[in-house]
Amino acid sequence: QRTTDVLFAGAALVGDGGVIEVDAQLKAAFDDFPGMGLVQCPGVLALTRVAEALLLQMKENHLNRLGQGICNAYADVNYTNLLTQAERISDACSNVGAAIMVRVNPEIAAREHRYYHELHTGQDEKYNAIYEKMYAEYFGRLAE
Repeated sequence: QRTTDVLFAGAALVGDGGVIEVDAQLKAAFDDFPGMGLVQCPGVLALTRVAEALLLQMKENHLNRLGQGICNAYADVNYTNLLTQAERISDACSNVGAAIMVRVNPEIAAREHRYYHELHTGQDEKYNAIYEKMYAEYFGRLAE
């Protein structure tokens, strides 16, 4: 007999920052975007990089719960799809942030790829500080 009463495990809803929490985080990021100012687009790039790492960790946590029998196998597809969609949204935010940053800071446009490489390899102190703060904030919400 087929059932449609599939619920996420409590650990997925609370321990991984929760599906509801992911929605709240995305909303907070968009609400915060105008307040960051166009010069603060590195904050958007840092947030999307943290989101990428967070989503990977949430997937790993989910697979561990599945292996332990904590999660319902029927909910796996739904939860995985939610994480995939959140990843796509994060990628779009990163692209928008990068495009705005290049338009506002034309000096970056000529060396755009080098600039992103510098950000991702820890060569920009301001970006590093933003990234570390956001990483601590969002990963601090994850349960082990």
